[in-house]
Amino acid sequence: FTLTGTPTTYRVSWTPTVTSGTGTITSSSSVASYKIDPNDPKLVYIRIATTITNAGTGGSTLQATLPSTLTAANDSIPGVMHGYEAISGKSVRTIVQVASSSLLSVFYDSTTTISTNNVIVVNGFYKRA
Repeated sequence: FTLTGTPTTYRVSWTPTVTSGTGTITSSSSVASYKIDPNDPKLVYIRIATTITNAGTGGSTLQATLPSTLTAANDSIPGVMHGYEAISGKSVRTIVQVASSSLLSVFYDSTTTISTNNVIVVNGFYKRA
């Protein structure tokens, strides 16, 4: 997998696959973009906004695929990202585990972010393989 695009802008988009830790989200959509750090081409900065139109039976963590996989354990910086729920403003924390290709999001108090009409916005960076 090769990341392409202008390294200093967020104009490179990708379409993440959005799932839940338990159950199934009936309907959601995402707007996502990334950029590559011009000083360290292994660092990927991302922005992702996910609208949950219908939560269905989805619960636990909100999961979304990344544009590339995080590095393996011997060369890793596990990603910790922050964001918010756009309607309530409630804080969201997001992690990307070592050698993973997905991010996992929950509210700051570890409750699920998955609820109908929630809009979860996350910004951050990780080191790709």
